[in-house]
Amino acid sequence: MGIGMKRRFAQWKGRERRCRILGIYAVTCTLSIVVSLLYSISLPTAYTAESVLIDESSELDVLIGLNHSQEWYNDKESWNKGINDVEIYAQQIDSREFAISMSQVRIPGYGTSYLEYVKGNHRRPWWSLREYESDDEEALSEIRKCIRYRVVPKKQTITIQVVDPDPVVSAVMVDSVCSHLQEFISTKRAYIARQRYEYLKDACDEARNDYLFRQKLFADYKEAHSKTHKADESSHLKTLENDKNSAYSTYLILKQQCLRSQTLLTKKSPSFYTLKRASVPVSPSNPQYAVNILSFLVVTLLLTTLAVLYLFVDNSGRKIQYGNAFSPWAITIGIWAAILTGLYIEADELYPLSRQFYICLALWLTIFCTSSFATFNVLPRLPQSVRTRMVTVPFNTLIFNFFFAISVVITPLYLYSILKIVSQFGTEDMISNIRVFAVHGNESFGYLSLSYVLNQALLIMALWRYPCIPLWKLITVYCMAFMNAFAIMEKGMLFYIIIITLFVLYEKRLVRMRSVVLSLGIIVMLFFAINLSRAGDESQYAEDTTLVDFFVMYVLSPPVAFGTVVQDISLQPGSHTFEAVYKLLNKWGFGSFVVNEKLQDFVFVPISTNVYTIFQPFFEDFKYRGIAFFALIYGILSGWMYRLYKNGNAVGKAIYTYLVYLLTLQFYQENLFLNLVQFSQFVFFMLLVHQRFVGFSYNSKRASPLLVHNNDENTLERINDR
Repeated sequence: MGIGMKRRFAQWKGRERRCRILGIYAVTCTLSIVVSLLYSISLPTAYTAESVLIDESSELDVLIGLNHSQEWYNDKESWNKGINDVEIYAQQIDSREFAISMSQVRIPGYGTSYLEYVKGNHRRPWWSLREYESDDEEALSEIRKCIRYRVVPKKQTITIQVVDPDPVVSAVMVDSVCSHLQEFISTKRAYIARQRYEYLKDACDEARNDYLFRQKLFADYKEAHSKTHKADESSHLKTLENDKNSAYSTYLILKQQCLRSQTLLTKKSPSFYTLKRASVPVSPSNPQYAVNILSFLVVTLLLTTLAVLYLFVDNSGRKIQYGNAFSPWAITIGIWAAILTGLYIEADELYPLSRQFYICLALWLTIFCTSSFATFNVLPRLPQSVRTRMVTVPFNTLIFNFFFAISVVITPLYLYSILKIVSQFGTEDMISNIRVFAVHGNESFGYLSLSYVLNQALLIMALWRYPCIPLWKLITVYCMAFMNAFAIMEKGMLFYIIIITLFVLYEKRLVRMRSVVLSLGIIVMLFFAINLSRAGDESQYAEDTTLVDFFVMYVLSPPVAFGTVVQDISLQPGSHTFEAVYKLLNKWGFGSFVVNEKLQDFVFVPISTNVYTIFQPFFEDFKYRGIAFFALIYGILSGWMYRLYKNGNAVGKAIYTYLVYLLTLQFYQENLFLNLVQFSQFVFFMLLVHQRFVGFSYNSKRASPLLVHNNDENTLERINDR
């Protein structure tokens, strides 16, 4: 067979292979769309009507005579406000007694109670084995599922929704829920106000009698000793006068409170204000065809890609590889094992872990570890002979120096801009003020804010490329990163600096795992010192908090706090997970979407915390199926990057270093999808620095070889930077 014939045969085999692969993708994607449509059609159609309420107790305080300062103090006097709290409203809605009262509401147009309506009109998917016709308890449970709520304690608002197959019934039931809630709150408030009035009336009468008694005692003593002027008599007379004045002041305060309490009894005012009234929904809220089709397609494409790689890549002689201590599955298992061990040791300091957390953890560990391990082993690996001779993606020294120069300019400007604003409030508690400004400030610094992610990218590149990059540049990059950490007083940047440094040093075999573990203990003590400094000198936190309290609060409390997380009832798909995407869509004018605040509400477990592990956004948006779906996404992404890293790919190595930081913080919070814009900028910087298309003469100075350790083969590879 001639050379031309062989070439044509090879081309024909290549086309046949590509056609087979495209055919597999076409078949699996078509089946995925069909299955998702069948699944969506099988779901019962439902409409959602909603109403938004806000507690009005503070407005009532102002109306009955308190000024705004007094009202604010009255509201902040205690975090437990009794019945004047939307969380109490939510507890009432969630109770079985409330569901029973709602089951007796008459439905217009049907002539039956809501209980009978649910039994006759609510349907389950075709794969369900039971209906509602014969079981009142099951129908009552369905009523409780149909009435949903979401509480925002920070704003004291509660959103109430009712899901029903009939849009008119859903709107009617929302109004009925608000009406029943109004009646319950009004009754409870009237009872509490009556009891308080009776108590204050009795206390006021006692204070009045005490004042009259002390006034008479003072008058009698003064009259009896009017003709004498002894020192002891004058002193005793002064004491009696002070007692009389003090009793009178107490009587006036109690009299004012008694009159205020009496006003609360006689004044008729609503218990809450309606920010958004219920209206009949026009379009169904379920099934969500687009979300279901997209979810099925993403999972199908990922699994099909793994199958294609396994079937069409030469696997002869390949052995299963298990990675090292910094593999995705090892990091995940190690982190959660350490957290569960710490929770077992400090069991008396926190509430017990919830069933919700255990289910999510089981789903996450199973799917994430399996998918990352399978992806790592299925993706093609380069033979040792090829990797040893391989020339990596070029490192564009000129572009690196360009970004380095930009960082040296904008990072000090960014820090200066923040200090300039914070210094206006004094220099006594500047560290504390910097953190307050970073959390609650509304200032935008434009392009200066890019210094944060730019320094993250430069630090990873400088660490891996040292000693090709001079030591003074590496030290300068470290200084710029520390400036960013100081500018926002955030522990995340410091943790980023430390964890990626330890990872790179470990992979270069400059430190051992023992040093890494000891360094993590030092990190905890360092962050404890930072928290004390940014709390302020006069803060009660700085006086009462110990190192153990800090460890429990920041390391062990998030899994416990996750037990308080409930699914969000927002009709906007993925409003928490894709918060960054919705923010960009609003900014670019593609719609008016709700953007959730990044700062979460505090909960008590029993210590206060506002971080809820990596599961929080996925669970709030999609519940358990969200945990499973994003565990698969995380697993395949981390396994893919880990394979690129082991193959010697420079961009994959940098991205996986960033993922090590994200995976290490999975016990704390989610940092990939919530910071999707920042992660995209990081990848963009990496691609620019390692690109080969710009015609700069960056190869004029040949870079010295870089020693990289290969843990799989236990050899040292020399890789040129050209």
